[in-house]
Amino acid sequence: MWHSSVSVSVVHKSLQSLSCIVNMHFVSSAFAVSFVYGSNFKKIRRNFWSELGFLSSSPSLMDLPWTIMGDFNQILDPSENSLADQFSSSRGMREFQSCTHLLGLLDLQFCGNSFTWSNNQGASVISKKLDRILVNDNWLQCFPASLGVFSDPG
Repeated sequence: MWHSSVSVSVVHKSLQSLSCIVNMHFVSSAFAVSFVYGSNFKKIRRNFWSELGFLSSSPSLMDLPWTIMGDFNQILDPSENSLADQFSSSRGMREFQSCTHLLGLLDLQFCGNSFTWSNNQGASVISKKLDRILVNDNWLQCFPASLGVFSDPG
């Protein structure tokens, strides 16, 4: 990213994310990227959902293609936990779902491993999808061929 034809401006930073606006001479529109490392603590992660809401309505990011990527430390759906039954739903999951719904964020199409984290406990292994790439509609319109690639955990 550090090429003279690329301009990156940090617009927001916090304990759980770093958000930038990126301009590239060969891309017609500026776009926003937020890099996430969600807290291991549910109460602190709850602040991040509010932070995303603030960012989505900020003048610097509004109407831009936006991708939010990284380790959210929260699953979005019961199917993203190797041990969860399909009907279980935690408060943290519902809060994350509400955030993505309110902000119009969707998982970017991806290939590779569905589970991005594992406790590596042999016969008692638990796997989850904690890492993801979320995008808004503007992202999908500007970059319709975008694809996330997830390697094996570790």
